[in-house]
Amino acid sequence: MSKYVFIAKYSIDAIKGMISSPQDRKDAIGQLLSAAGMSMTDCFFSPSSARVVLIAEGLAKARDALVMMIMASGSFDLDSEVIDIVDSDEFIDCMKQAGQLVSAYKAAGQ
Repeated sequence: MSKYVFIAKYSIDAIKGMISSPQDRKDAIGQLLSAAGMSMTDCFFSPSSARVVLIAEGLAKARDALVMMIMASGSFDLDSEVIDIVDSDEFIDCMKQAGQLVSAYKAAGQ
């Protein structure tokens, strides 16, 4: 399974809703991730920037469906992103594989 960092900025309407009816958004987010077949590792909120930052695991297809649903909900601005992340061992494997691919690449015009 892949790991992702979701950084999503709440819409003005979402912030108004949270102020008028405070509730645990972490549980709601966890339930949504679970419904998408993903799991949440951690969840943080930045009141000063109106963002939620999640670390989650799952398949790319589930991530993409989740992002589409979240954007369609209107609860978040389009100023949101998902970043794929790997641990140190996976990063070393990426470096090794990239090193092997260097000899297979031919630049345009060469």
